[in-house]
Amino acid sequence: MGEGQEGKTLSALNEAARLGQWLILKNLHLVTSWLPVLCQNLQELTFQRNFRLWLITEPHSLFSPVLAQNSLKIAYEVPQGVKNNLLRTYSSWGVSYIEKLNPTGSRMFFVLACVHALLQERRTYIPLGWSKAYEFSDIDLSTAIRLAVELWQSQNMNVQWKYLIGLCSDAVYGGRIENIQDLVILESYLRQYFVDEVLSHRWKPLGSTTSLPTYSNYEEYVNVIKQLSDRDLPSYFGLPENIDRAWERNVASDVISQLQGLNIIKNKSEKFVREEWHKKLSPFMTLWKKLNQGHDYIRMTTPTPTNKGSSLEIFVSEEYCAAILLIQQIHKCFATLNKITKGNIIAEDKDLLVANSLLCHQTPKIWQSLWNGPKDPSKYLKNVIYKTASIERWKNEQNMDAILKQPINLSILFHPETFLAAFKQDFSRKSGVPMDELTLKSYWKQQTDTSNIITITGLLVEGALFDGYTLSPCLANSDSISTAPNCYLGWVQKQNIIENDKLMEVPLYYSSNREEILTYLHVTCNYKEKNRWIQAGLAFFSTY
Repeated sequence: MGEGQEGKTLSALNEAARLGQWLILKNLHLVTSWLPVLCQNLQELTFQRNFRLWLITEPHSLFSPVLAQNSLKIAYEVPQGVKNNLLRTYSSWGVSYIEKLNPTGSRMFFVLACVHALLQERRTYIPLGWSKAYEFSDIDLSTAIRLAVELWQSQNMNVQWKYLIGLCSDAVYGGRIENIQDLVILESYLRQYFVDEVLSHRWKPLGSTTSLPTYSNYEEYVNVIKQLSDRDLPSYFGLPENIDRAWERNVASDVISQLQGLNIIKNKSEKFVREEWHKKLSPFMTLWKKLNQGHDYIRMTTPTPTNKGSSLEIFVSEEYCAAILLIQQIHKCFATLNKITKGNIIAEDKDLLVANSLLCHQTPKIWQSLWNGPKDPSKYLKNVIYKTASIERWKNEQNMDAILKQPINLSILFHPETFLAAFKQDFSRKSGVPMDELTLKSYWKQQTDTSNIITITGLLVEGALFDGYTLSPCLANSDSISTAPNCYLGWVQKQNIIENDKLMEVPLYYSSNREEILTYLHVTCNYKEKNRWIQAGLAFFSTY
């Protein structure tokens, strides 16, 4: 199923019902808004005894409950892995289709199926593989194959790969992608596989020792696929050898979150809720009290940010004021919850939201609206006090230039992206160069002239090992995330930048969840290896 197929589907439904045939509708999760129409047609349908309607869908919160309730349900999990993915594709298209293709067509079909499998199975490794689980479906593969038919049937000896790359990156698969870095990964696969080399008898897919058949024989292609490993190798995707460590870490984190979610309190009496709150909220209140020892943040008058001085001085003032406001909001929530647990006041809806979030070990949304930090509330509280104390030291420093001469750890800031913008504004004023003519340049070696350079310390790197000079692949026993050397940043005029194909732009994310890009850092690598590091998910983080 897909957009625009609804009319054909209803015609096929009526025909199958009239003739007593079986009809299968796949990918219904892509057309959830149309399902009420299908329900209405099924109620009015007259059918023969042998008629059967099979509905196939992935889990979806908007799937019609009426349709589900009126169906016999079977839940199954598709076998994972590139090998199984390719076997399903060949089984679905069948012998008759494959063997009517010319040799070029059968090879291009395999390449398209291979890329499709890689894009789908890479979803296992979120967030390093993709930033989210994109719904690459069988429709995407069918569309790509239909677009490629003209290319392999053409009398032109040269396949127009650029045409196919453009369609797949801009429409077929790229149309589903929402993240610029994910689009870069997609394009790297297309550049790797959509080349003349795949039509050569010497080309061997996915590190296999066997070349593809020289003619369109279905069984021969299936035999090549069956020689692939049952367990996906990181090399299939271009991912680092230690990817399983990152995968295990993310799965463990998800399991912990799901277990913590079991703490949700439902349909309990007020007295029992109060007892539960006192028992389970006390650790958070105790932690908050301990973190605030030695600080006067919760009692001080909320400061007013200054609008005088340099952009960096204004940034520090605003950052500190926002931090105090956040701390006092958190303290107000805890004070209210404490009164509720003692029975002094009755809980309002907003208090229930905060309490239930904490009981589920989730950071309340009212806090996240002031600063989007860790989802774990204990980590969130620790981060808030740590960052506030760090910013306070900056605020108390009379000389901003002295701060910039010291190594700066971006993880101490609530809004590091604003810090970089303020640094840019100050440089623009000093140099007289308009901001839109400036670009950030990064170095991994200390510069002789440090007057307009800041040193960034505490960076982390994932997807490769990096010593400041050379990128090297991770070993199977390497840590999933390792430390990176100090980086030196400075703003320069765009017109002074010399194009260098040995430099690669690598994203610097705020944290390892890869949700927010702060900027891009430049690292040196061989031009021919850029695709390798893109597929490896190479990235820097300011904090874990």
